[in-house]
Amino acid sequence: MPRRSLIALAATFLVAVCSSSASAQSLLAQAGSLGQGPGAYLSWWKLLIVIVLFLGWVKMADWINKDGMKIGELTRLKPEIWNPINVGAMLVGFWCAISVPVFWAGLPIYVIAIFTPFLCYFFLRRGKIKEAPSIAIKVAAAPNEPAFEALAQDEGAAVVFKAAGAGQEAQKNLIRARNNAEAYQVAKARVMDGFMQRADVLLIDYTRDLVKLQMMIDGMWHPLEPMDRQLGDAVLASLKCLAGTNPLDRRSRQTGHFQAVVDEEKLNLELISQGVPTGERVQLKFAMNRKASFSLPQLGMWPETTNVLTSLLNKPGLVIISAPPHQGLSTTWRASLLAADRITRDWVGVVDVNDKESLVENILPNRYNAAIGESPATHLNKLLLSQPDALAVPNVVNGKSLDMLCDQAVNQARTVVTQVSAKSAAEAVLRLYTMAEDKQQFVKALTGATCQRLARRLCDTCKQPITVQPNLIQRLGGDPRSQNTLFNPYVLPPPEKQIDEQGKPIEMLPCETCAGIGYIGRIAIFEILAMNDSLRKTVLNQPSLEAIRQVAQKTGHASVAANAYKLALLGITSVNEAQRALKS
Repeated sequence: MPRRSLIALAATFLVAVCSSSASAQSLLAQAGSLGQGPGAYLSWWKLLIVIVLFLGWVKMADWINKDGMKIGELTRLKPEIWNPINVGAMLVGFWCAISVPVFWAGLPIYVIAIFTPFLCYFFLRRGKIKEAPSIAIKVAAAPNEPAFEALAQDEGAAVVFKAAGAGQEAQKNLIRARNNAEAYQVAKARVMDGFMQRADVLLIDYTRDLVKLQMMIDGMWHPLEPMDRQLGDAVLASLKCLAGTNPLDRRSRQTGHFQAVVDEEKLNLELISQGVPTGERVQLKFAMNRKASFSLPQLGMWPETTNVLTSLLNKPGLVIISAPPHQGLSTTWRASLLAADRITRDWVGVVDVNDKESLVENILPNRYNAAIGESPATHLNKLLLSQPDALAVPNVVNGKSLDMLCDQAVNQARTVVTQVSAKSAAEAVLRLYTMAEDKQQFVKALTGATCQRLARRLCDTCKQPITVQPNLIQRLGGDPRSQNTLFNPYVLPPPEKQIDEQGKPIEMLPCETCAGIGYIGRIAIFEILAMNDSLRKTVLNQPSLEAIRQVAQKTGHASVAANAYKLALLGITSVNEAQRALKS
């Protein structure tokens, strides 16, 4: 609402109050008969109170209007919404002040109606600025202007950064990061790209003349357009200011954290920089503000495999969850615990004090400190006094702890679940077998082990069917009589081959769903090794990978490779991607 409109409203208000027309006198006379006082007159001191309060309201309304015009788009407190609320509340309060028979009863309503919208706007605004400190910079940049002209730093990608630190320190870091408008815009664009393409890491390599960039998406590196060294240095300085690290130090290892808001989603960003002989290497790691939990079927486990694993998790024995490094072990660990019966059975977790993610709801945590030499065995006897039904121990640490856990599985009929890094279920078994001091008890306690690899999913929007020879379908485990096609990712042809039917050059755009990568998201390829007498005997007498694999195959065990090619036959992934996942 412009200032002229407020002045006009004030003048109209005074005319209405001070009018000496017959109609006004008649209304006042009626009011007098209802308790405002005898006769048709105006009480000047009551009128003065009403006018003073009204002029104060004009000042507050003018501030709300100008502030809304300046930062309303950022705070979502727009003047076209708040001006009608403010004026409407004032008119209701004014009507109560002049119509309620008892003046001292109507006046408090008038005061509440004047101040309530202002206070609501003020506290909502303060909360918005606290969430996004860059809004405060807009306010400070042009405090006396009714409308704010955006700075160059605020153009480009719609990303709002929250710098490291608290209070004034965070504000200073953000202001320093915004010093170079072009660099700040590039930093926002890279974070936006990472968010939109579900990237895990942005890798920035500084050489003498160039800055190379790569983005890890679904476990694969994808090159980006390089930057010149001058712009790259400015971008890194901006990122380091946001992370609260030293922009001038290009040799030491530095780690810092900051946040970003993209499309109303909060990202936690970790910046790691380290000087290298060719210049400097920087990693910007992306993480959502909340960690999602998935079920086993959502991760890609077949229904029959899920049933087997769920059965093992709900009966006495030792269960091992395994995967190679960077192949989703922590996610599958949580999904396995979620699949277990944690309602009718009491679960206890034994985790390190620094482990914040290994346990789920309805599992009581008990913590040891590995940094001072503690292990699960340190507190195991004490926590067993509560007589739990099951134990979740993500890291058994040593042979003593493993023997105690196996004893609980064998002699106390408890479920014990642990995890280990391994390339196969057989290797996971052998790793713990080697650690165990009482190997016979370990083999007796063990009921099953899982392992997995991660493969990228083909984009359903653009994947391309290809006809293949029957013998390939047969080698993959399919039936050539009912299938002769597989799927590959779609790849844009080179520019010289982007032509129409008449041979004229055309611009071919990448798939909007996968951004031209051909894959989107990942799926886990599982195997589960359910122990039986033959396998237990083999582990004890011939503890080798090949011996365990041969016996498992005879009992119908489906390997990771068999399940990977099954996904390729179903068109969920490609043969090349399945082979890449198996080699990882």
